Amino acid sequence: MGKHAQANPERPLKVRVGAAAGEPVEQHNDLFGSTVQLACRLCERAAPEQILVSNAIAELCIGKGLRFEDLGEVVLKGFGYPVRAHAAAWKQAN
Repeated sequence: MGKHAQANPERPLKVRVGAAAGEPVEQHNDLFGSTVQLACRLCERAAPEQILVSNAIAELCIGKGLRFEDLGEVVLKGFGYPVRAHAAAWKQAN
């Protein structure tokens, strides 16, 4: 990504990330299940240059020096209940 940014300053690459913790289902070298779906839906909801994580990820990171903004409960496609989401505070001040 750094090489792309240097070579194409007029066309920045902006990535969205969604992460969830849990046990995926593996079949034929592919992963399925609610954990994978949650990560996918969080990624879809993320803004460019944003990392959204599940509540489980945020809780696993307590005491590890990582910061998250609690976004509260969000409605995601395919989930019949609201899901608590967090945004990673990863950008450094200039």
